[in-house]
Amino acid sequence: MTERADAAMPRSSTLGRIARLAADDPAQAQVELARALAEAQGPLVEPLPERPGDVLVTFVATGATEPPLVASQLFRGVEQQPMQPVPGCRGAWWAETTAPADAATVYQFQRRPIAEAGADVVDDPRALGRYLEEVYEISDADPHNPHRCRPVTALMIDGAAPAPPLEKWQSVVALPDAERFTWHDEAPAGRVETIAVASGILRNERTVTVWSPAAADDEAPLPLVVLLDGECFLHGMDAPRIFDNLVHRLRAPGFLAALVHNASPSSRVVEYPCHPGFPSFLADELLPRLRRRYPRLDGRRVVIGGYSYGGLAACWSGYRRPDAFTDVLALSPSLWWGSPHEWLTQQFAAAPRLPLRFRLEVGTLEVGPLGLSDPSVTMLSVSQRLRDVLLERGYEVGYRERPGGHDFVSWRHALAEGLPHLLASE
Repeated sequence: MTERADAAMPRSSTLGRIARLAADDPAQAQVELARALAEAQGPLVEPLPERPGDVLVTFVATGATEPPLVASQLFRGVEQQPMQPVPGCRGAWWAETTAPADAATVYQFQRRPIAEAGADVVDDPRALGRYLEEVYEISDADPHNPHRCRPVTALMIDGAAPAPPLEKWQSVVALPDAERFTWHDEAPAGRVETIAVASGILRNERTVTVWSPAAADDEAPLPLVVLLDGECFLHGMDAPRIFDNLVHRLRAPGFLAALVHNASPSSRVVEYPCHPGFPSFLADELLPRLRRRYPRLDGRRVVIGGYSYGGLAACWSGYRRPDAFTDVLALSPSLWWGSPHEWLTQQFAAAPRLPLRFRLEVGTLEVGPLGLSDPSVTMLSVSQRLRDVLLERGYEVGYRERPGGHDFVSWRHALAEGLPHLLASE
């Protein structure tokens, strides 16, 4: 394929310089492009003097004969952005946007367009499975960027499967002022074990990964943290390492965490959106099993948490069983769900205040369409509305809008910040 003579010029000063060089020396331009991408290790980023606090982000894909796309929530509202040819550089493509200098999220290059999944797909386990498999198949990491995280799509297709090849992972973009995750390598590793929990209520069985702190007062009672989508917290966010770091940093006795895996790749679509039996499974089957196995558990503090659909399920479980749960950690919760939309938020608005505390986190980049009849409903807007309803009803609410997207990068930070906030509160 020959690049168009009228190809648009990027704003990137680096690509502009390379395009001008290509007019006289195409071979040297290719060399300079490869050098720039190797140095940047990801998108080309430069300041915008006319817009303090923002930067220009230019994604560059190489080696494609047909125009690829770049999928990222940095393109707010249009998450699959077509790429254009870099003038004079065969097989090189660009797409750019302005973004907050403190944002961090993920991206992938896609070989062809794919329609956004609407509510009809999200609510149908088979249709969602087919959609996720298609997204996984057409998406690739940026080969110039060594910073990657396991793709959400792979974990949702089969959370127990071996790690996908690195070329299928999501690439991480952390802009210059973004919060960096600090690991304390000297933190002692806690104990991680796996148990199987059968449910007569849901008529299935699932894995639960249990983390306990490396060193703690043997007599001190431990709060319990229950996290849904356990395989994703385990493999996508490395939650046990986060817990090790939290206990080490806080010098606290710690807590016990139960990462509740999904019974099957499709079960979360059935069980998480306000399934009447799911809170009962957690409260009447899982918690008694954990208390029998771990007698140090303190029943006075039980956090239920999750992200996306799991965040919705955490809010729902707290609403239905405030006798079992004291705190809710909801990360980018899918509160748009229901008929009418935001059904659960309406239930909180109409009900007496329950003995629950909340920590809500959502990304400022989560403003894309959800495939609903009302395009103004976004992940960001539904979190804002639940926050407002809870505050009006007198709940204690910790709330943060993080400069990130609907991804493991944001949720890892949110877990590390939100969990201590709940455990330290009285």
